[in-house]
Order: sequence, then structure tokens, then C-alpha cells
Amino acid sequence: MTINKTANNETEQRVLTYLESLDDPQLIKKINSTDKGIPDALDYVKAQVRSRAKNGCAMVEDREVFGMIIHYFEEDSIKKGNTTVEKKHIEVVKTKPSTDKPKAAAVQKTNDLEGQMSLFDL
Repeated sequence: MTINKTANNETEQRVLTYLESLDDPQLIKKINSTDKGIPDALDYVKAQVRSRAKNGCAMVEDREVFGMIIHYFEEDSIKKGNTTVEKKHIEVVKTKPSTDKPKAAAVQKTNDLEGQMSLFDL
């Protein structure tokens, strides 16, 4: 059984190949019966990952990305074009952006000569 969705680029083709490799007739039937496409699934994943980003960076393993894609197609409550982040995937960290310049780390001053013999000690 094949999936009747099209891939427009290498990333979409990778997703399509992965989904077909699962050989899950129920999942394929579900994917084929919806108007959701591969680009929509990737938009959904981007929104989910973006919500987890800290300082503009997020790391996600392939298996988790593919899991999100499968979830996107299986879940009827996720509509095409809806990239709203699901509450169960969010870790909200509210911070006030700082406009202050970073402060230099305090350097503890030490007497480099302490404990050393000086030629000028009489």
C-alpha cells in the first residue's frame, strides 16, 4: 500500500519514504483519507520544536520528529494548517529580554608576591 501524498523536496521525500517504510495499513489509510500533506506535517513539527527552543536553539532526535509527523496525521483534532503548539509539548519559560550589556565577571585580586621572597626585603 502506498501513500498518495507528494514530496516537493528532499526533506519531504525522506518523510514520505519513512511513512511508507512503516508498512502500517491503518496509518497509510488514515494519511490517504485526509487533506493534510507532508508540508503541513513539517510545519506542525517546526511549530512544536520552535516552542521548545531556548535561546533560539532546539535539538530533536529523528525518531521524535517522525513521531510528531505520525501524531499529526493520526490526530483528527489537529487540522490542516494548524500549527498551534499542543500544551503537552510546551515548556514555557517566560523571561524579560535584557537590554543591559553583559557585566564582566568579577576578578578577585590577589597579591602575586604574597608568600614569595622579595630581593628588596631587608
